[in-house]
Amino acid sequence: MSEIKKEVIFNGLAFHFHPSGFGVYSRNLFNAFFDLGITKKGFFLSKENIPDSVKITRVWRMLSFENGTLSHLLRILWYQLVLPFKCKKNTIFYSPLPEGSIWGRFEQIITIHDLTPLIYPEYHSRLKLYYKWFLPLIIRKSSLIIVPSHSTKSDLIKFFKIDSNKMFTAYNGVNTSSFYKENSKEKSDYYISIGDLRPHKNFKNTIKAFSMTKKPLLYLVGKINTYSKNEAISLIKEYGIEDRVKFLGHVSDQELRKLYNHSKGLLYPSLYEGFGLPIVEALACGCPVLTSNISSMKEIASEITLKADPTNVDDIFQKMKSLDIIDQTMYEYDEYIKDYNWHESAKKILNLLSQRSSTKYIPQENVI
Repeated sequence: MSEIKKEVIFNGLAFHFHPSGFGVYSRNLFNAFFDLGITKKGFFLSKENIPDSVKITRVWRMLSFENGTLSHLLRILWYQLVLPFKCKKNTIFYSPLPEGSIWGRFEQIITIHDLTPLIYPEYHSRLKLYYKWFLPLIIRKSSLIIVPSHSTKSDLIKFFKIDSNKMFTAYNGVNTSSFYKENSKEKSDYYISIGDLRPHKNFKNTIKAFSMTKKPLLYLVGKINTYSKNEAISLIKEYGIEDRVKFLGHVSDQELRKLYNHSKGLLYPSLYEGFGLPIVEALACGCPVLTSNISSMKEIASEITLKADPTNVDDIFQKMKSLDIIDQTMYEYDEYIKDYNWHESAKKILNLLSQRSSTKYIPQENVI
C-alpha cells in the first residue's frame, strides 16, 4: 500500500501580530515555507500580505492577539470546537506558536518558544495557568515539538518530562533583507537595548550598570506598557540619568537597522530567553553584542558575543566598557549569521514533515 501524502496547513493566527515575537516568527517562517513551495493553505485573520496562490480560511477578528485575554480564551475554544472539523485526517496542522487543539484525527506539530510564564509565574498570573494546565494537553496531542534552542528543549524536559526524541531544535533566523551592514562604518556614542521591560529582561541591572558608565545615551526600543514605563522612569530618575536614556518605543525594521549599524553595542543581559532574536539581528548589522552567560543566550553566536553574569551589575559594567574597545574586524559576523537563516530552519522543519508524507521533500535549487 502506498503512503498518503499529507497536506500541511499553516496556523497564521499570529501572522499579522505586530511587533510581537510570535508575529515575527510566524511571518518569516510562513514566507520561507512559501518560497520552498510548501505553504498552500492556512488559517489567517486577513488576506493582507498573503500570496494569492495560498488558500486561506479567514477566522474571526476577535481571535486577534491585540484583544488580550479575551481573544486568548476565544482562541482556546476555536482550536477545540472549530479546528478539528476544518482539518482532515490526512493533514498536518503546523502551529508556529504554543497553541493548538487537544483532540482531532489530524496530525499536529507546534513550536514552543520559551516557558517564561512558568519560570516567572509571579509576573504572568493568567498565562501561567494556560502553560501549566492546558499546554501539556496540546503537547500530548502534538506528534512533534519544534524549539528555537537547546535551552528551551531542556526547559521542556524539566517542566513536562517530554521525551527528547519528540522535540527538534531549529534556530530562529534573521531577515537579512531588513538587517544588514550598511556602507557607513561610523559608530555613534550610544548603546541600544531591545525589549518590553518585563522583569526577566533584567532592565534594573542594565540601567544600574549603564549609570556607572560615561556613555551619553542609551536608546530603549520596544513596545512598553504604561506600568512598566512608569517603573522604568522612576528607576532612571533614581540613578539621575534622565537625560541619558531615551524611550523610542516600537520602530520599523529600517529604523532599527540604522540604530544597530551606528550603535556602540546592543545591551541584552537578559535573565531568560527562548532564543534572543535581537542578538542575531544586531550581529547581522555589525553591532557588537553584550548578552548573558545563561539560558539560550550562551549558545546563540556564543563565540562572538560578550557574555556577563546578568545578576552581577559590576560584571555587566565591565563588559559594557569592553564594547567600546572591541575590535570588530576580529569577527566574521557574516559567517556566524549563516547559522541563523529562516530558509534553513524551514528546510529542517519541512524535512521532518516529509517523514510523515509519501513524497520526500527536495529543496528547490534557487533557495538559499
